Amino acid sequence: MVTAGDMVTAGNIVRLEVMAVRASVQVVSQARVADLRRPAPCEAWTLAELLTHMTAQHNGFAAAAAGDGADLVRWQTGAPAADPVQEYGAAAARVVAAFGAPGVLDRDFTLPEVWA
Repeated sequence: MVTAGDMVTAGNIVRLEVMAVRASVQVVSQARVADLRRPAPCEAWTLAELLTHMTAQHNGFAAAAAGDGADLVRWQTGAPAADPVQEYGAAAARVVAAFGAPGVLDRDFTLPEVWA
């Protein structure tokens, strides 16, 4: 838990991001097949489309943390997953692991979708 007295540091930001990603996995894991066709908060997207997008973003950030963020393929959605919920959870685990790697915050990150 982060309180108002905590300093804003790179380590705290990563810790908060990990908490948010893990919480999102808990929420997403409750989705059922019928839910995947429902509208998402993002305009004109279904939950499945949102999960596909977020999976690609997690994969892209994990690649960036490993020094491979310039490869635009890492940021692409690809074909729809047979199980978007499971694939989202796997991508979330990859990004959490990538940001937990020693020295990750000392690396340069290439984020083509953020800074074009």
